[in-house]
Amino acid sequence: MKDLNEICRKWLDNADLDIKVEFGNDGSTILLVFYVVGVGKKVLVTCKRPIKFSVEQDPDDLPMYVVFETSISLKKKNSFEGLIHSDVLQNIEVDELWYVDVSEGDAKVLVVSEQLSWEILDITAEERSWYTN
Repeated sequence: MKDLNEICRKWLDNADLDIKVEFGNDGSTILLVFYVVGVGKKVLVTCKRPIKFSVEQDPDDLPMYVVFETSISLKKKNSFEGLIHSDVLQNIEVDELWYVDVSEGDAKVLVVSEQLSWEILDITAEERSWYTN
């Protein structure tokens, strides 16, 4: 968790964000791809079994959003009372949920999910060309 907090502070607080939603046989998945162009990396945050997902965006309707403040934490399920309907919370078998909050920038994003994973990858040549053309 300490590494993830450091990644949020150093990289995800000034990145371009692409949001993808995938639907599959085992439920939906929300992919948050943070492009950190200055260091040539992208951080892929995969939220499986989302409980809540919301996006507020600028009216420009851009394909990617500049974000300035991102936090990711693991919180006790009961801390989401009032944010998530109590019937939904009762049916969740895990005691803690992942909370992803992109609170500043072109879009405000909130994801609450049962599972979360993340990885750091190099930005591909094609992705780099998005910024140089």
